[in-house]
Amino acid sequence: MTCRIQGPSRTLPDTRRGVDRALKTFFGELRRRNVVRVAAAYLVTAWLVLQVADVVLEAIEAPAWAMKGVLLLLLLGLPLALVVAWVFELTPDGLRRQSEVDQSRSITQETGRRLNHAIIAILVLAVALLAYDRLRRPGEEPERSPAAQERQGKSIAVMPFVNMSPDPDNEYFSDGISEELLNLLARVDGLKVAARTSSFKFKDTKADITEIGTALGVATVLEGSVRRSADQIRITAQLINVEDGFHLWSATYDRSLDNIFEVQDEIAGAIVEALKLPLMGATAVPASGHSATSPEAYDLYLLGRHRMRETRSASFREAIDYFQRAIDADPQFAPAHSGLADAYVLLSNYGDMPVAEAYAAAEQAIERALALDPTLAEAWTSKGLLAEAELRSHDTLEYLQKALALNPNSATALLGLADAYANLARSQEAVESSSRALELDPMSDFIRQQHLRHVGQAGRGTEALQRASAWAAKDPQNPFPFEALGDAYYTDLGQPQRAVAPYAKAHDLRPGDTYMAARIVAAFLELHDLPSARLWLEKARERGPDTFFTTRAEYSVALYEGDAATRDALLRRYLRLNPDSLPALAQLANLQIETGELDRAEQTTRRQLELLRDDPDRSLVRGAVGPATDLALIHQLRSEPAEAERWLGRLEDFRDASLASAPGSKAGHLLAARIASIRGDREAMLDALREAVERGFRTDWILVKDPVFARWRSERLFLAFVDELRRQNLALRAELSQNRDGADLAAKD
Repeated sequence: MTCRIQGPSRTLPDTRRGVDRALKTFFGELRRRNVVRVAAAYLVTAWLVLQVADVVLEAIEAPAWAMKGVLLLLLLGLPLALVVAWVFELTPDGLRRQSEVDQSRSITQETGRRLNHAIIAILVLAVALLAYDRLRRPGEEPERSPAAQERQGKSIAVMPFVNMSPDPDNEYFSDGISEELLNLLARVDGLKVAARTSSFKFKDTKADITEIGTALGVATVLEGSVRRSADQIRITAQLINVEDGFHLWSATYDRSLDNIFEVQDEIAGAIVEALKLPLMGATAVPASGHSATSPEAYDLYLLGRHRMRETRSASFREAIDYFQRAIDADPQFAPAHSGLADAYVLLSNYGDMPVAEAYAAAEQAIERALALDPTLAEAWTSKGLLAEAELRSHDTLEYLQKALALNPNSATALLGLADAYANLARSQEAVESSSRALELDPMSDFIRQQHLRHVGQAGRGTEALQRASAWAAKDPQNPFPFEALGDAYYTDLGQPQRAVAPYAKAHDLRPGDTYMAARIVAAFLELHDLPSARLWLEKARERGPDTFFTTRAEYSVALYEGDAATRDALLRRYLRLNPDSLPALAQLANLQIETGELDRAEQTTRRQLELLRDDPDRSLVRGAVGPATDLALIHQLRSEPAEAERWLGRLEDFRDASLASAPGSKAGHLLAARIASIRGDREAMLDALREAVERGFRTDWILVKDPVFARWRSERLFLAFVDELRRQNLALRAELSQNRDGADLAAKD
């Protein structure tokens, strides 16, 4: 066998040379066809477009995804531009395919020079833009839109920390830690902190930081997690800038439960330190938290607060039990006493605990909390809200102003302050205070609805109607905007026929509630539709036969029908359960005046003023206007002019304050009519009633039943006025019957 040894193969070097020639040809074609220049021009132009888009989109407050969309389009456009540059050539005759162009007549070199000039021009423009930006605001970012500037203020939202514990039932603990941190930061001077209700709205949602920050109007967001195992805890927290999503600070804390307050103070201090530049300034000082307590007491306290959020009678009773056990574990732990007070008040509102008993227990718990810690803001808030529930608005102002001095970010205190201002005939201040509460808690339906109520009471019913309508259209499964819409029609604008449908919608969306049905009863009585009023009274009874609102609706129907025996029985039944009920005592006094029992009426009226802790040296509160009017009438009927004049003088002061603060509201004019009636001034009374009707007063039937107007019941001009108002209301009833939705809500003939 012969072996032939072959020389080295020439195939591999030939292949390399072929590849090299192909690459040189390819890159040569790229240059000849100006693909590289097109790529450079495209990238520079795209960068310039992004800079302009950033400014324009922020100025028009476009959503965060808009900028991402622009970037995506530009990225998709790059390969398209390169393909066009490779396949086509720009000729004097327009865009032609490369294969169709005679190379001897190609102008690619001329096109390349033009592209070079364009690239240089765009680069010069970009450099000029950067230079202008640096010179205009050296060392600062470009000017932001007003919305962006507001977010960049001294503001933070504390999100609910994620429960990373093996036991899912420990979620109350992670929520509690979040709320405690929120309360700590809320006490930092100059820092706006979004309220818990709004922050916790985003729990278990997929909303991103930008969306959360925009909705809450804050510049930074604190989020984190809590892992608990026996008495050991790990807390991870991070502070995030809303504008760009970058972390400003983050840390992890491993501690025993004994050191929980120390950890909370450390986190709050670190956040304040992180926000000092540029948001907080050098004078910001972190607030101190609750005084230390045992792990057992603190755990029970958090459980109590967790149960109290569930707004059920059984939950409030459980909360009371947890708070009491926390107090037993540590009698010196002031927040547990304050929480106990709140639970008592809520149980009287949503459960079956008598009001007088609940308020007495709450007051005792509040006083104990303040004795242990006079700087406890939530205890001052509880004290103020309890005073306002009892219509002691002067006291409310004092207590809630103390609460806000300790915690300026308390939306609850601000809303209570608004109610106090309204009850002192300071309507504009009520609107401002409730507006501040809504700014801190923009996701709270209750605060938004109450704010619109104050707007309407200030004589701005059309504004309240427009805002409520927009809210209802945006959130059609939420009962609160429909309640606000009904109030705007009924209370503010005097259009009961249009209030029925939104009230009914709120009734359907709020199972178990009797308030909306009671409002519909009142609206139908104004329209002189007694069968429909009775229909809705039955709906209220089905949900709660013994609630305050059902009883009030029953009383209104009996008053409309002139059934004195039923009125007396209802009042006595209700007063047996709630002997200090101010509305029930007011109606009892009216009944006693009607029947000529003036001495008993005076006792009943003075009892109301005693409960209100009325001080002759201070202005009347709204809740005292009724009993003061009754006393003026009683003294006038007894021919005691000096005493009658003393009360009329105080009523006139309240009237003047009402007319000054809310000239567009009916309330001040109605009071003016009542004062004129007691004085015997018919013309002034009728003038004031006409002004009240122009501002939405419609209840003609009450004028002939109110003892204040009894002297005019046979007077021709007064009766003509009442008859005309009645005709107007019957016309409104006809309008309702012609409306399909309204007709479906009325009783069938």
